Amino acid sequence: MSETENKESPTGPSLKSGADRIREAAKWLIVSFAAVGVTLFGGLQLADVGQLSADQPARWVPAILGIILGLIGLAVAIHAASSVVTESYASLGWLETADAASIKREIETDASLLGGFENVADLRSAIATAQARRKGAYEARYAPPPADESDSNHETRIAAADAELVSASYWLQSLSQVEQRALQVASFRRTSVAYLNARGKMFWGAALTALGISLFAWGANPPEKPEAVMAEQILPPSPSNVRVIVTNQSGIKVQASQDVTLSKALGKDCALSKIDAIALGATGDTYYLVSLKTDRCNPVYFTIDPSQGKVVPREAEKDESKSDQ
Repeated sequence: MSETENKESPTGPSLKSGADRIREAAKWLIVSFAAVGVTLFGGLQLADVGQLSADQPARWVPAILGIILGLIGLAVAIHAASSVVTESYASLGWLETADAASIKREIETDASLLGGFENVADLRSAIATAQARRKGAYEARYAPPPADESDSNHETRIAAADAELVSASYWLQSLSQVEQRALQVASFRRTSVAYLNARGKMFWGAALTALGISLFAWGANPPEKPEAVMAEQILPPSPSNVRVIVTNQSGIKVQASQDVTLSKALGKDCALSKIDAIALGATGDTYYLVSLKTDRCNPVYFTIDPSQGKVVPREAEKDESKSDQ
């Protein structure tokens, strides 16, 4: 056998170990996919992916859809990987089926694999004939002798039967070696083809699983609602120098009189968009303020909330004006 034929037709342990590595890789993929399914869809809280919130019912549909898609993707990937593990059996009878047509052609184009036979059918027929021959030789060797057989004829018959049995056994053993060599190649090719065919399905299954996980993570992690900021968190400890910007004086309570508007109490020349004041305190988001007496504004005690205007620290504005000077 030439060196080229050896390269094209690897047999024995190399083929077996190659097929075993492919099946081992497929087994690990199955274990990995199963672990992903158990971790993410069997213990979502442990995986810290998120949880469905009753406050966000609109996110339930994509989250539940994500779980379904993820499980389908895992099932597809595991099924594809499992096919690699199981698709390894090969026999001469299987090589005669339509599923093995391409592998059969590969084997029949390499004369060294079939031990001189032209095709798989001829090898299979020769093995069947050799098995029948060996069976006949065995039966002839151990058949009861004729009653009138002489000792010399008995010895001659036994010697001939032994020789035929040995010859038939060696021939059958030789054909079996040819068969095993061809089937090793067929098994490796079948495993390789199964892996190549399953690779695309495993990829799409994994992609579908990733999409499902992403959908669930999006649905189970709604944006956090911003916490209400209390007035005490905005300004330094009261009393604080502030500037008040009134946007809606309706409802502003003025201590002087419930019937007097803030603009009237401050004076007609006092601009509501720029009132210097002192914040005495706050409850929630409502400020208690006293406007500073200026040439244009009167001192007035009043309250204001975010719907009526804005209160900002005045120290920052002083610092900015000094830096400009």
